[in-house]
Amino acid sequence: MSFRQIFGLLAVEQAFLIGLSLVAGTVLAVVVAALVVPHIVLTGQATAVTPDVLLHIPWGATAALLAVVAALLLAIVAALARTLRRQGLGRALRIGEDR
Repeated sequence: MSFRQIFGLLAVEQAFLIGLSLVAGTVLAVVVAALVVPHIVLTGQATAVTPDVLLHIPWGATAALLAVVAALLLAIVAALARTLRRQGLGRALRIGEDR
């Protein structure tokens, strides 16, 4: 396999993992916030707040944060690929073979 094929495989795999983890983490955070926040907000006398608590999620800021995190993680993958290219594909694949 050529380096381009291996890099393409690495890029697709990591993009899938990064996207899946960001989506799953966001969904989990929204579900936990919707279940927990209304029950932990109390008045000064430790009674439930009236009217009920409304959960507001700033989706614009959330999307911007997810984009920054995805860009950072993809930059790390690109740096690792550059290191792999500089090190040499054969040498990287043989790491730990001496054992």
